[in-house]
Amino acid sequence: MTEHLKENLSNNRFEHYWDRVQVERECCGVQGPTDYKNTTIYNSSGMYVPETCCVLTNDKDIDHPQAKNETLCQDQAKQLQNDSTLITTFVKSEGCYNFILKDFRSYIHWLYIVALVCGGVEGVFLLIICCGIVIV
Repeated sequence: MTEHLKENLSNNRFEHYWDRVQVERECCGVQGPTDYKNTTIYNSSGMYVPETCCVLTNDKDIDHPQAKNETLCQDQAKQLQNDSTLITTFVKSEGCYNFILKDFRSYIHWLYIVALVCGGVEGVFLLIICCGIVIV
């Protein structure tokens, strides 16, 4: 998943969806901000993480993220690349993987429930048809 993130950062459509996840879930990268280490799209621009990894002043505005302090965010992201135990206040240090996994499990849970209900209804109708029970 981390490799997919690094490979597709230059894809604007993918980047927009990933930014959306990072803003909505208040997370950064797959495992954390260090996922952006050695990515040419950020490191060549002097940035270490996208702005959506920073603590934002407008928490849920995905299209126009505003970092609380962009400079300190990038400084902390750079320090995190060397010291993963650093406590940060301007960059989100938790990765998005657990949030994505939790959402996926929730969807699977509901899919199982729907499948069981459909199977139960089908079973009842099969019994009615096979037993010749007529409902008047």
